[in-house]
Amino acid sequence: MRITVRQEAGHTVIAVAGEIDIATAPRLQDAAYQALLDGASSLVIDLAETGFVDSSGLRVMVNVLKRVAAAPAGSLHIVRPAPSVMKVFELTRLDATFSMIDSVSAFPPIQAEDRERRP
Repeated sequence: MRITVRQEAGHTVIAVAGEIDIATAPRLQDAAYQALLDGASSLVIDLAETGFVDSSGLRVMVNVLKRVAAAPAGSLHIVRPAPSVMKVFELTRLDATFSMIDSVSAFPPIQAEDRERRP
């Protein structure tokens, strides 16, 4: 699994390429928690290049969602994965829990004044 973290349009984007399973899920959790510790309030987990997610990967994303929800003005969005991975979200009904977006570029940018209002 390869994880890259970048800033795009005011959002912290965590892009995951490969598989998220019991062996690799902790790396995703570490990256997301570090982004939150670094002050990110809007996280986007980009799963466009993710080929597999197991229950441990889903658990990590739910835990990240809980942490983000506890922060003032926090948000978490998931870039839609390939259909086979999206099926896992649908079967577990997590597609209704997460904000699913088509792409990072289609997501509205955070304006500077919005960032200033976030504690």
